[in-house]
Amino acid sequence: MALLNILKQYSSVHEVPEYVKESFLFDKENLGGLKPADFADAKREFPAHTKAATWLSHLKYLTDEEKYADTAVKGRLQKNAAFWGIGLDCITIEHNLTKDAAASLPTDDDFALVEEVYGNKMHLMPVRTDDEVKRAATDLYIGRYSLPYTWRNKAATKILKRAQDLSIDKLDEQEYLEKAAGLGVVNPSSVAFMIRNRGYMHKDAAIKSRLKELLDLTNLGAFDQSEFTKMAEVIDITDRAGRLHKFYGRGLELPEEVGIGSTLTKMSEDAKDLFKLTSGCVLSKTDLAKVAADKLAALGNDLVEAVKGEEGNIDPDKAAAIFPTLPRDDALLVENSLGM
Repeated sequence: MALLNILKQYSSVHEVPEYVKESFLFDKENLGGLKPADFADAKREFPAHTKAATWLSHLKYLTDEEKYADTAVKGRLQKNAAFWGIGLDCITIEHNLTKDAAASLPTDDDFALVEEVYGNKMHLMPVRTDDEVKRAATDLYIGRYSLPYTWRNKAATKILKRAQDLSIDKLDEQEYLEKAAGLGVVNPSSVAFMIRNRGYMHKDAAIKSRLKELLDLTNLGAFDQSEFTKMAEVIDITDRAGRLHKFYGRGLELPEEVGIGSTLTKMSEDAKDLFKLTSGCVLSKTDLAKVAADKLAALGNDLVEAVKGEEGNIDPDKAAAIFPTLPRDDALLVENSLGM
């Protein structure tokens, strides 16, 4: 890496001494007239003829110490640092770079999924940055059929948590991630249908019996998140035991794709899309945007103009601000005009 880039990278995190800021970076042209003794090495890569040059040579050497791997050069640089009275400054460089290297090492928390397989610890889908979180979401979605449910659930939960920590508003795969994480409303009838359907497909009597037990539980009504997670895990295990997982994506949906109806984000978006009239009728902004404003002619030209958008259709935001304030009789007229 060029010295200027090394200095830029270092100074973006750590303070640089004033005598370095005030100096000019050395280059080959400026070093041509120097004696061999002005360098800490025979190849003339590490000039040490000034305080600034010695400090910069230290930075260059320590940034890629494995590349140079010459303790004699390091020793001469340290002697020159002592000569110029900047030994502590150069020790600080080494301390900072060591600290940076330790901080950059990934930990288990830097991955969406950490699992032990056959005694080996696997780290999958890094989530340290915005780009990594977005890539992890895509990778999980694309590879969802090959991962067991417990892995999908853990990874989706971690990705959503990191997205929230990094203030990522919404991921492209948000709906699936929330379903995999169990963040939504469970539909008992859909779960019952899924279990019953799998019961027909399995041939093993033990698996059929286990699914029958699950089917009986669906008659108890609504499930909370933890209950559905346990049920989805059992379904996933039976799918793999009976080799039904081979049909994932080919007519057979994942447990979370069937069992979770509306996700939290979808419900939030729906809530923002809907508003209520004084007549009790609920309207959708999305649907209103497709309707010509002239359909409301029975309410008078002033109201039509007040809610009309640029292209002649109803402006949903204007309608959402005005319609809920109309008296009940006018609200009923809006309903009739819209064919509700």
